Amino acid sequence: MSPQWLELPASSVAPALLLISDKRTIAYAGGVVFLIVFFCYCLWILAVFAWFRKPIEVSGTCPHCGSKDLRPSYDLSAMDRIRKKLGIFPFRCRGCTRRFFSRSSNGGRAGIPEVLAD
Repeated sequence: MSPQWLELPASSVAPALLLISDKRTIAYAGGVVFLIVFFCYCLWILAVFAWFRKPIEVSGTCPHCGSKDLRPSYDLSAMDRIRKKLGIFPFRCRGCTRRFFSRSSNGGRAGIPEVLAD
């Protein structure tokens, strides 16, 4: 005994596959919402947006206030160490005192980059 949808003509198979129960529709919608929220959370927690910003040596400014008075920031969590392995380093602006992440070609370890030391 084969499933009923296999016995249908080929032209009606596609619409038959789209007929799913309300519970399954809600489950699929919930799964999609979960994946979107999880993706956004990962972008936020890993500061992935810093990859698309210019490196600190090129831009040389705070993304929040535009100040050029920057310093490397200390690691505050294990996530900071993971970000460093991904090439994203923490900096702090002395103008607005906000912390931000940016790429750095010298690894963010050597203090203020030479371009900003002027």
